[in-house]
Amino acid sequence: MNSPYFHVMNISKNDLIRLRRQGRYEEAFKYVSEIYSKEKNRFTALAFFWASDALLGCRLKEKNTDEARHLLYGMIKAYPHIDDNELMANRKIVIDALKLDKLIPNFNITYFMPYFFKLPPRDWNDGRQAKGYWIPSLGQQVANRLMDRVPSADNEYVARVLPYFRTALAKNPTNAENLRHLAQLYVRTKLKSEAGKIYIRLLKNSPKSYLYAELAAITDDENLKICMLATAVATQQNQIFTVKWRYQLARLLRETMPERAAYEIRKSMEIRKNGGLFSSSDVERISRMLAEYDAVSEEEEQAFYDRCCKRVDKFIAGSDV
Repeated sequence: MNSPYFHVMNISKNDLIRLRRQGRYEEAFKYVSEIYSKEKNRFTALAFFWASDALLGCRLKEKNTDEARHLLYGMIKAYPHIDDNELMANRKIVIDALKLDKLIPNFNITYFMPYFFKLPPRDWNDGRQAKGYWIPSLGQQVANRLMDRVPSADNEYVARVLPYFRTALAKNPTNAENLRHLAQLYVRTKLKSEAGKIYIRLLKNSPKSYLYAELAAITDDENLKICMLATAVATQQNQIFTVKWRYQLARLLRETMPERAAYEIRKSMEIRKNGGLFSSSDVERISRMLAEYDAVSEEEEQAFYDRCCKRVDKFIAGSDV
């Protein structure tokens, strides 16, 4: 990067590095932007790209998504003028897009498909352990994010992301998230029995609460469905994630075990209120329908969960998959 472009605005490369090290990202961005506006070449484009990325990080911390999105757009416009032989700039576009997708509802994540497909093999092989959690490779993170929308997305979206998912599945055919997403695709195509086999296989290896809930959604046996939802509730430590399952339990139990249903809907609403979440009109309706019933005690419901867990464990263990 020993180029005269740093002197267009009478600033040296060392000055720019000093500004960035001091966290003066806005000043660095301003300098480089003025340089880039006067002289566009592969050197100034590269400087503009990385100055934009540094400032984008600041804007994300401030939750200023509008400006962060604008900065990413500038990086994309500069990218064709960069020599990105190591694909490090491509990697940053992908990372920044994933960060924005977390913060912006309905973010157009599929716009970045060309950058996703350019991820090199190293970005599929760098999964790591951190603070007791497994962090997937960047390529797998992209696959997970794209596929998380599949259950509620339209067919056009599914068609756009499916080629990338095929790539992810080919690279990591035994990855639990890839198998889960494959099951979700089976559900969309009415192959519930195939999806069920995958969920059972996953639950045998890793009994996660959301897997019980997703299997419950495609289970026709109502009593088993109830037990799976109860198991999902019982195995989830973060109660905020149980509100939907409790609502579903209340609906299923309303006619046969109204006192138990009353416990679940009131618990769901209590958790929602404590977590600052809104109770939908359907939740309120079920609550009104069960208002006349006295809820079972917490101890009684816990005993119910225990019985359900035993039945589900027996079902999973006895399934030949």
